[in-house]
Amino acid sequence: MTCIYLGRYGAIAAIDRVSSGIKKFAAALGKTLLNHETISWAYVFLIHKRMARGLQDQSRDQFATENADLFD
Repeated sequence: MTCIYLGRYGAIAAIDRVSSGIKKFAAALGKTLLNHETISWAYVFLIHKRMARGLQDQSRDQFATENADLFD
């Protein structure tokens, strides 16, 4: 979802949407204390940086292959 949000809304709006989504997901699981806002933000910026290297034109599968460390 982060890649989609970054492509559609840009980095700042993506941070808000990703953070909000993670909070809602954690709340639905009853794990509200497990969310760490700083880590969420860092992850969004890391993906943004990778996409800025020209990887935004890749397919989802290509991006996942080239950036396997993001999915571990």
